[in-house]
Amino acid sequence: KLISKNDGALGVDDIAERLYMSSSSIEREIKRVRRIVEAHNLKLERKQGNLSIEGSEHDKRSLIGALVSREAVNSMSRYGGLSEYFDDMDISRVRTCTLTAIENHGYQIKQGYAQNLITSIAVALYRMRHGLHVPDVTQNIAGREAERGIARELCATYARHHDVAPTQGDIDYLATLLIGQVDSQQPLADAPSQGKSLQVLEGVRSIVEDVFGAYQLEIDSEQALRNFSVHVQALIERREEAQIKDTDALENIKLNCPFIYELSVLIAWRISKMFGVAVSDGEVGFICIHVGMLLLSTLENDKVRILLACDHYHGISQRIREALERRYQDVALLAEVDIEGIHAIDSEADVIITTRQSLCKPTGSVLISPFFTADDQVRVERTIDSAVQSSKKARQKTLLEPFFADGLFLSTDEPMERDDLIRDMGSLLRQEGVVDDDFIDLVLKREELSSTCMFDLFAIPHSVEMNAKRTMVCVALCHKGVAWNGPTIKLALMIAVCHEDRRRFLEVFDTIVKACSDRERSDRLVGATSLKEFLDVLVGTPSSQ
Repeated sequence: KLISKNDGALGVDDIAERLYMSSSSIEREIKRVRRIVEAHNLKLERKQGNLSIEGSEHDKRSLIGALVSREAVNSMSRYGGLSEYFDDMDISRVRTCTLTAIENHGYQIKQGYAQNLITSIAVALYRMRHGLHVPDVTQNIAGREAERGIARELCATYARHHDVAPTQGDIDYLATLLIGQVDSQQPLADAPSQGKSLQVLEGVRSIVEDVFGAYQLEIDSEQALRNFSVHVQALIERREEAQIKDTDALENIKLNCPFIYELSVLIAWRISKMFGVAVSDGEVGFICIHVGMLLLSTLENDKVRILLACDHYHGISQRIREALERRYQDVALLAEVDIEGIHAIDSEADVIITTRQSLCKPTGSVLISPFFTADDQVRVERTIDSAVQSSKKARQKTLLEPFFADGLFLSTDEPMERDDLIRDMGSLLRQEGVVDDDFIDLVLKREELSSTCMFDLFAIPHSVEMNAKRTMVCVALCHKGVAWNGPTIKLALMIAVCHEDRRRFLEVFDTIVKACSDRERSDRLVGATSLKEFLDVLVGTPSSQ
């Protein structure tokens, strides 16, 4: 952040003084900073002892946008992150000028794109205010006069409050930011555009069907597919620096729906290859949302069986049933019995809800009043939640235990490199007759697409293909730590999946990731001294819900 805001004006000692660190510590950090800079096609260089970032103005703005996103992680909103970075800018004014210019031209920002767009525009205006401009020779955006008009009005409005003198290159740059992120409030028929949209739709369909087919999954909604293709078309039309940089959606889905994240990484890679467009992590987060919409029928919550045994007098049972169905339809399967003349209930239900004390069992029963009060609802919710957790734990144990073996449990105090650990774990799987010789190369290929390190806690390396002889999991506990694309972790689980189990990979992957994502449990997993102890911790109750 300091280097980007004081480009070429600060040396190592200056930065050390501002950050209250030693110069030697800053020298070590420069290596990491250089990797961040190079990821945006820029170079970190020293000129006369000062650090400068060399490269195009487009790429510098892209870098700053990414830094703003990191700043926003600890803020209540992206706008808070902007204010933290641009301490001399009124972000609310940038937002007002942007929205006014867009609305005056009969356009509106597409849903979900506002923060990303205003972030990118704020970065551009900040650079212009400091005399840093895009050269006039830019990408050809012929036919985008509407976006150019919005950009001109935006700059003119902002110039009433601050000294900015945009070049034609700056206007064209702002226009590219708007492409795909705004649409007309009165859309016109456009045959060429419709033809292009159809091509994108068919391309997206082929990618999704291919990736889903590998896991025996089906597209749940044609409309969801069309919505996804519209998003992809907007992604293709935008320049790379205009891509979504906010990773909140990505981190949320990695934690709560890890298999959807895995599918989205593969789909994003295929989109990048087919359409020749880079896909940022923020864009992958939005792709995750669309992929989730394509899989709604597959994403069923854990169900518990509820038996309702209530009096029918004055419609009591029906009223309570309707209330339960509205409240718990995602997690409960309801059945009802007529309790007239019944003295005991012989049922395999997980939860019994009844208005009669005599029908309650020692566990899994809730006695409620005929009025189903707020206190009744609290007791029911606690019992259902307990039943869901018990069912989940039992199913996880049954699901996971067959895929682990003592010969695939590695615990080492030796320092390890990521690729060496992958090869060691792959060798164990090969020795157990689980995989062939090409498995390790396929795991490394998957790692190139996106790091399998999750939440800086653990890694879950796996092949891009499901061609194992049988499905198994190799566990590695590395007590000295392994640097995994930046973070140092101590736990890795390598999954090998056979073709016949590809449908089950969804649940195996999700179960392992969710179990290990609990920090306290992850620490206990690393401390396990045997596979049995490891599995007992893995399928146990997390420290927090």
